[in-house]
Amino acid sequence: MSYQILASVCQHPIRASSSLPYSGSNLDFDVRYCPSCSASRSVRQERDTTEQRYRQDRDLQELFPESDRTTARESRREYDRSRLAYQEDLDYQQDRQDRERRAAGRPTMREEGRQFAGLDDPEYLDFRRQMNGYGRTTRIAEPEPERHRSESQYRDQREYLRTSRRYEPGRYADRSGSGYYDTSDPYRRR
Repeated sequence: MSYQILASVCQHPIRASSSLPYSGSNLDFDVRYCPSCSASRSVRQERDTTEQRYRQDRDLQELFPESDRTTARESRREYDRSRLAYQEDLDYQQDRQDRERRAAGRPTMREEGRQFAGLDDPEYLDFRRQMNGYGRTTRIAEPEPERHRSESQYRDQREYLRTSRRYEPGRYADRSGSGYYDTSDPYRRR
């Protein structure tokens, strides 16, 4: 019989063996992390040390602005590179479980959840399409024809000119003769 031996801390598989380790379980206490997790730990440790070095160089640059900036720039570049490597490693580790499940021929956790909830069921998909309005026809009412007044009912263009004799001020027009309506005081009677 073949046993899958796991690392003691991360509990990822590290090897297959015909016998269990001395602990009696499938955990190997001599190996704390699998190779992938130990690489992730070293990437994280590198990021932390470069961040500390960058912060120290930046603080020194703030204390002594006339000093050389090359060390601060170089530590910033190293810190940026290590942050990028750390982010890429995080993405890799987050996809690890899905990769392991696919390699074993099992669906991923998301796929399992969709199957369990019945979200891939054709009847459910048809129902969702109907609820979201897919395939539904909508009738658009034809607009009524616009009704316009006859040209004789419109005022002559010259009646809008204030200099015209036929101009009649409207309800909100200025009656003081200054040409401007004072709207600064909303409570004052007009």
